[in-house]
Amino acid sequence: MIKYLRVVLFVLLLPLGTSMYAQYSNWSFVGPVSNNNANGHEFEPAQVHKIVIDPANLNHLFTGGTFAGLWESNNAGASWQNVNTNPAGFNGVLGLCFLSSTQLLVGNYHVGFNAGLGSHDVSTGVKIYNFQSQTWSSLGALPVGSQNYVIKNISVYPSDHTIIFVCTSIGLFRSQDSGATWTEVISNKYAENMVFIAKTSGTDYFCYVAGSNAVGLWGEPPGTPMLMESSDKGLTFPVDLSSSITLGSGQTRGHSTACIGPQNSTSDRQLFTMTNETPGTPEGWDPYGWDMYGGGLYLDQFSKNTNTNAVTHTALSPYGLSGMGGLREAVAYDPVNNYLWFGSQHLNYLDLASGNATYYVQYSTHSGVNGGIHDDMHDIEIVNNAGQYTMYVAHDGGVVSSSLSSGPVPYFSRLNFGLNVCLVNGFSGSEDQPNIYALGGGDIVNTDIYDANLQQDKYTLSTWENDGAIIDKFNSNNMIFDANSYGGAYLTTSDGGATVSGTKSYYAPASGSTFAQGTSDGTDAWGFMPHNYYQDPYRAGRIFQGKDQTGIYQYDWPSQSFVAKIKPFNIQPNIVWSGGPCSPNPSGDWNLQGWVRVNGMSFSPQTPNSLHFLVDGGYDPAHPACYANPSVIKYIGSNLDDVWSGHNDAYNASNPQWANVSPSWASFASTVGNCTSCANVAGADLGIQFKDIETSPWNKDRIYVALYMPNNPTVRVLKYDGTTWSNYSDGLPPNEGSYAMVMDHASNDGLYLATDMGIYFRDANMSSWIPYSNDLPIMFSRQLEINYKENTIRAGIYGRGIWKSPLSCPNQTNLSLMTPIAANIYEANYITASANATLTLSPTVFRGTNSVTLNPGFKAVPGNTPNTYCLALIHGCSGGGTSTYQYHRMQAPPEPHAPKKTEASGLTAYPSPNDGHFTVLIPGGDDEDRATVTIYDPYGKQVFLRGNILERQLSFDFSEFPKGMYLIQCVMDGKVMSMKVLNQ
Repeated sequence: MIKYLRVVLFVLLLPLGTSMYAQYSNWSFVGPVSNNNANGHEFEPAQVHKIVIDPANLNHLFTGGTFAGLWESNNAGASWQNVNTNPAGFNGVLGLCFLSSTQLLVGNYHVGFNAGLGSHDVSTGVKIYNFQSQTWSSLGALPVGSQNYVIKNISVYPSDHTIIFVCTSIGLFRSQDSGATWTEVISNKYAENMVFIAKTSGTDYFCYVAGSNAVGLWGEPPGTPMLMESSDKGLTFPVDLSSSITLGSGQTRGHSTACIGPQNSTSDRQLFTMTNETPGTPEGWDPYGWDMYGGGLYLDQFSKNTNTNAVTHTALSPYGLSGMGGLREAVAYDPVNNYLWFGSQHLNYLDLASGNATYYVQYSTHSGVNGGIHDDMHDIEIVNNAGQYTMYVAHDGGVVSSSLSSGPVPYFSRLNFGLNVCLVNGFSGSEDQPNIYALGGGDIVNTDIYDANLQQDKYTLSTWENDGAIIDKFNSNNMIFDANSYGGAYLTTSDGGATVSGTKSYYAPASGSTFAQGTSDGTDAWGFMPHNYYQDPYRAGRIFQGKDQTGIYQYDWPSQSFVAKIKPFNIQPNIVWSGGPCSPNPSGDWNLQGWVRVNGMSFSPQTPNSLHFLVDGGYDPAHPACYANPSVIKYIGSNLDDVWSGHNDAYNASNPQWANVSPSWASFASTVGNCTSCANVAGADLGIQFKDIETSPWNKDRIYVALYMPNNPTVRVLKYDGTTWSNYSDGLPPNEGSYAMVMDHASNDGLYLATDMGIYFRDANMSSWIPYSNDLPIMFSRQLEINYKENTIRAGIYGRGIWKSPLSCPNQTNLSLMTPIAANIYEANYITASANATLTLSPTVFRGTNSVTLNPGFKAVPGNTPNTYCLALIHGCSGGGTSTYQYHRMQAPPEPHAPKKTEASGLTAYPSPNDGHFTVLIPGGDDEDRATVTIYDPYGKQVFLRGNILERQLSFDFSEFPKGMYLIQCVMDGKVMSMKVLNQ
């Protein structure tokens, strides 16, 4: 008995001259491209943390940051060019300092995984960049032992550049032999920055180090402010001025940054400190800096008498401004106006001539006032060029500058041309228009619909630090945008962004009804979510979003609203908040919410009822009985469209809909070897985080899971064969962690994995992963995507925008298959099959990049088990095609669970036949009746969907669409009208 037999040929034509043999990546930058917000193009770069001016050439600047990499300008910031830091092994920079007229000192900042060391973000050393020869060299290693540290600043002694200082999060290091060897001169303190005051005579200087009397990493650690002085070229720092620094009433935590002010007399020189303090308690300290909200900014003035060595202190007025610590430590003295410019979240100034008056200016974000400055100030530098003072500010919107003049508040000009820095947190490309992207991420004020062909924004939406968007792969006019990273709001469009609906909120269906407006779900969804939206690539109309703690929501196109589809705590109690009656997030700590979320979804083309999804783990130290196990959940019911929150979704023996197929973590260590996190993944051990999941297109029960295990250097990807989990990480470096993964669904389980250092590739024929990162900046990618029309892999790099590369090609050029052809996945550029394919327990697939020839006499012999079929397809890897494979052109399914609608007639479309141009007339209805019009092409693909239509006449141009019969459906006032029109 024939169970399944399918012989299909999908053809993706490639242009002549396209290479068919490219196995290795060839990445190129896509965008978005910065253009100073000129001509209505509203893209603004993301954060940079440091800016330095060449003392030998004041028009020569460098800027960069932890995610931005390194950028150079030779025209005072009018335009920027990227510096390739890959040869130096960098994926982020913090400390920048000119060493000579040809050399720049650069501090490494490694963003991402640090196996076994208990930290995500660390530094590894200092490099020298020779900007004349564009070459890199290394300094000697800092004597840090096994300690993690972050380089905060680099300084050279003003009169002797063989003496170099490196400020770090664990102390101050000094070299007196040009960086060959180092000595730790201040230990167990957080050294933020270093400044120098010239002595009265000679060429010596007093050295001052500011920071905190505690050690930490990314943010500002618990402690009190630090300010220490040296008079022997930084060999020792015996003078401790820390106790003089101002703290607010009841405050015990603070962190200072220093700058040099004016010379008031022959011997008196001024030193200023800005303290960024917070009111939290040590046990509540967040090492990633988010605990810096609240508290305030405080200013202090020190007068150094260089004759007597005496120091006097003046506490300037405390301001109580909102502090935001964690790299936001900008302060500089303005000699033109006698101002002290400073900023953490906002840019402020104190008029020193007014004494202790609390006079400051906060430039509101993107208000346009005085040029407008994005939030979060990281660095301020003021330079004197022949009497003309210019202030540069590095912040979360790139770089601005202002010419300082006495009296008026300065106007800031954006200096972002060519500064292509973008914190891509989530993005989506159009399948049919490969140059169109929608993207968003942290520190991006707007959501941009970007045209890579024009290298400019097509549309810009007002959002706030959003998590990206999704473009419907079946209909690129449909887009959903995240509104911000701090809630469940979103925006929608069904016309490619020309019009966008207002902000909405998530809701659950009202009791007793389905897909109807109900009560607010109350989701908070704090924190950046790298993959916010998911789409079933095989069934049109299914777009989902996983939100913190509330499960999975499915988008309902007619109502333009998300509906609660799957709630993890309705599936199995132990998935979310086991240990008793624990409500989500019982302590109110937002940090916890980042751990408990739906972190990935995957589908299989074998059945419309295939779904796997991931739930991340979490732990609340204030409620140790409440924790979440990281879990892999599989749908095992018969009809996924008959399951939604509150209906047929229970995890029970009588009607099982779901199965928890997670690894047995307690025994997993013995399965994969060195797995120190596996024995106790719940409770206080947060060592395992799920990142992404993919299902094999040829076996709905075979899945791959990318995970993040900070304490285990051997496990990055797991494989599940339907019964057993195994480690699938061979070939991945032990010091890199997983961030995102995507599968080429027209290949033999070809997987692309993004780590914090690059991208790797592996398919089912390979025994290990191989690097796939040629020409790609060293930085982690939060999201990966494949476009099947041009056959490219895209990576959203956090800090460096979107990049793309041709897909990996089969290694074999010609493959000739003779009797018998065993069931398998065959890949080559040219495939010839001359005999029968015997279909047994798995499908037989011929994937050719150029041709598949089934010679006379070939036949597929069916097996006796389901899902055994023969499939021949043409799927290229380095050029565009004329059709897609993944997003099948099939009849769109009916709207699941929608109320039944009454059939009606009267819809008119003319002319028919036509040349692709036709008009649809919608009859009757009240003036306020709104219609929803959907059009399906001859293959069943939804090619148009628009709701809330008041017009009664719509014109269409489908001249570039496939020829054939199109189905037009109109829903209005609960009635369905439909007709067909022939495009010939």
